[in-house]
Amino acid sequence: MLVNLNKENAKALKQTKDVEIITENCITKKNEITEEERLANIELQAALPLLKEAEDAAKGIKPNDISELRSYQNPKDVQKYVFDMVLIVFQKGLDPVTMKSDVDINKQ
Repeated sequence: MLVNLNKENAKALKQTKDVEIITENCITKKNEITEEERLANIELQAALPLLKEAEDAAKGIKPNDISELRSYQNPKDVQKYVFDMVLIVFQKGLDPVTMKSDVDINKQ
């Protein structure tokens, strides 16, 4: 019976050590996550004023401005980029980029 108790005690000690290792790993991971969260919050606080500024600028776009841009047959790339950024600021979807099929890319 003493032999069985010693075996059970050894198993319990091994499990205790295993649990302690897992606990230490969890605490280390928690500390890493807490630090990442702190750094993310610092970056977020730095980005929020820029987001607010971008939203305010986008709200300044008037319907007449959009009508004028729609009237362009081939808007310049910079105009396309600006409106892509407006869509990103307002978290709207962008149209997927596709290649024109009638473009010949073979140079002679």
